[in-house]
Amino acid sequence: MPKVTVLLFSYNHEKFIRACMDSVLAQTFRDFELIVIDDCSTDATWEIVQTYDDPRIQRIQTPRNTAAEWMYDGIDRFGTGEYIAVHNSDDVWMPGKLQAQVEYLDGHPECGAVFTGTQVIGETGEPYEKENRFYSSVFRTENKDRVQWLHEFFYTGNFLCASSVMMRRSLFGQADLKQHGIFSVPDFMQWVRVCRETQIHILPEKLSCYRVRDAEKNVSADTPQGHIRFAFENFILLQEFLKLSDEDFQAVFPSSAQYVRGDVFDKEYAYARILLDESSRPEFNLLGLLELYKLLNSDESRRRLETVYGFTHADFIRLTGKYDVFRIIGDDRYQHCTLFYDCGSGLCDENTCVQENYILQDGTFGLRFILPEHTQVTALRFDPDEGHFRRYSDVKVLVDGQEFPAAPLYAFEQTESGVAFYTTDPQFEIALPQCREVRMVEISGRTSRLLPFEVEENAIWKAAQEKKALEQNLREVNEKVTALESDLNEVFANLAVARREQAQEHQAYEALQDQLEQRDTRLQAYAEDFRTRKEYLQNHRLKAAVRALLGKLWNE
Repeated sequence: MPKVTVLLFSYNHEKFIRACMDSVLAQTFRDFELIVIDDCSTDATWEIVQTYDDPRIQRIQTPRNTAAEWMYDGIDRFGTGEYIAVHNSDDVWMPGKLQAQVEYLDGHPECGAVFTGTQVIGETGEPYEKENRFYSSVFRTENKDRVQWLHEFFYTGNFLCASSVMMRRSLFGQADLKQHGIFSVPDFMQWVRVCRETQIHILPEKLSCYRVRDAEKNVSADTPQGHIRFAFENFILLQEFLKLSDEDFQAVFPSSAQYVRGDVFDKEYAYARILLDESSRPEFNLLGLLELYKLLNSDESRRRLETVYGFTHADFIRLTGKYDVFRIIGDDRYQHCTLFYDCGSGLCDENTCVQENYILQDGTFGLRFILPEHTQVTALRFDPDEGHFRRYSDVKVLVDGQEFPAAPLYAFEQTESGVAFYTTDPQFEIALPQCREVRMVEISGRTSRLLPFEVEENAIWKAAQEKKALEQNLREVNEKVTALESDLNEVFANLAVARREQAQEHQAYEALQDQLEQRDTRLQAYAEDFRTRKEYLQNHRLKAAVRALLGKLWNE
């Protein structure tokens, strides 16, 4: 029986299957079996798989395409290894992957699954360098305990690479990792279930390579079908968190502490409120409403909700009218409104009231802002719908019941049908004659979205776009000027240093010249003294010779 079973799932990857299988057979760890399950490929994938002659390889082809359903059966039906490594036919491994993972699992019995760091590659195997894309930074390498992972799975999503994992075979029964009907997030579902039972670990070395296909051909690609399918499958996945123990649940969701009442804690109610209050995604909100519905339809839990949490049937009815989980009302029927009020220090984000406002079918809207008590206001500004091009008409502003004019600001055009804003940040200035205490501001009017061609063909919009481009160019020029100034400052600083060094060298040269002149003077003095002494000596010797000659002559 081999130590490791490698399960390789393939479908229409004739361009990549050979590199994938070669990367498995090139592993430094040799005690493994390779089970290739081909989901009835229509290209040459299966023919390429059959060209391999290695006793460790088992080949299985489904009789029909099953949308990867067999990948969940392969482990139970064919895998025999103590550890299971999952591989996809468009990805590749580094030679030391299995060795590093086997050594880690052997040495850490408390860990149920181990991943490796992941190198993202492109269609032809080159490093993926599109920094602004989802795949450039999706795979995390920071390690956490299982509770922290579950917290991140819920609030952030999946950041683990499926083709980098190695798991203990025992987990497939213990954590119930087999599921059907899931196509986009089967690995994500497994990670949640695994972390319910055991710890996981990520080796930092990039021993796995995840290939990003051209033309959005990955299962996780940015496609309409992918997003629609993900919402449904995520709705199923979210129900896994209800299987946590109360202790684990409260650790994963710290905000659930507010639903502890003495010894009473209703996990289902807490989770429903978290799904509603802490996410705006429709599948989260739908599950939250469904859980509350189920609680209300049990006599025992309905009494508990009302007694312990003060939650009633009427509260639930209000929630079902609040959360548009099926997106019945389009986003063009809402406007995100902000009222800025100046208390003397200027308009700023600290002094605002924000409201999500519903627009009636005839285009009319009305909203009411309540300011904090005893607020002294010098000016008001109403930003009706940041992010959209809109037309407004019949705008009426009441400040504590008194009407004040609302003047449009920036990139607008007064037309017969109202004020058309050719900016995604429409603004109205509400002039107050003097500082006054303001408690309530009511604003009403009529609005409609501007059509794209209305915006694009309008001179004001074009002027605004040109202004925006000029401002961007100005920013770039200013940045270049700043960089040039910095370079010049550095040049001047270097020049000053060079001048100081040159001056010091000149001073040293002059000092040396002085020393040489002094030496020459001393040498000249020594030479003159030498000549004097030489002449004296010569005269003295001549006199002595004359005397000696005269003495000799005298004696004779």
